[in-house]
Amino acid sequence: MIEAYRRETSRMQRQDLQREQGLLDGLVEGRGADPAFADEVYAALGIGADDAVACVALIHDRPDVGDELATADDRLDRLGIVARWHVRSGVHYGLLSGQLPDEDTLVGVFTPPGAGRMGVALSADGIAGFATAFQLACRAAETVPRGARRVVAVSERLPEVLIAGNPLVAPRLVAEALGPVLAQPPAQAEVLLETLDALLRHDGSPTHAASELYCHRNTVIYRLKQIEQLTGRSLGNPRDKLLLGLALMARAR
Repeated sequence: MIEAYRRETSRMQRQDLQREQGLLDGLVEGRGADPAFADEVYAALGIGADDAVACVALIHDRPDVGDELATADDRLDRLGIVARWHVRSGVHYGLLSGQLPDEDTLVGVFTPPGAGRMGVALSADGIAGFATAFQLACRAAETVPRGARRVVAVSERLPEVLIAGNPLVAPRLVAEALGPVLAQPPAQAEVLLETLDALLRHDGSPTHAASELYCHRNTVIYRLKQIEQLTGRSLGNPRDKLLLGLALMARAR
């Protein structure tokens, strides 16, 4: 009798899990915009119609991330946030619901990450917008270099997400903006790219860039002239500055 009860309980739990995962699949496919499907999600997953919703996506290179997700669940529980996890195309993702904090606070909940690259995205439209939040969280995770362990919010990685979402554009962007620099001998090219990166981070200031690079200000100015001569672009031109910055981001992927 006891054994039969256990089997029945286990069967019902499997059915509940299968239903939950089916609903999560439907949300990722965009069915949350269907009012009837959304009502089913609210009822089955216990999500309030006014609850905030977010997605966290984990791209990992480990076979088992259960312990890490369990640790994250404990932290989320303490904040009153409910997480429901599923896997799609090798990506672990979670639907977070409740009175959610901002993305930066959610990033802190999952930091430090032990399994791989993670992206966090709030859904602007609740359940109806979960498919978009899933895509953005995945894109944000993809902007983290391979092999790294980091959690990022989509709101802090929007330029990188734009690049990640346009894989055909990124190589063209790098070639168009940085091609002449990359054509230099490798050591020289690396120095120029490092200098350009420092200048962009310091709003074009040779003094501050030189301090970061541990070299003389005049050295930075000389390198900047080389970069501008090679690329035909100027950091004093807002469009050129934007293009060079995006190209560096694309190259770092």
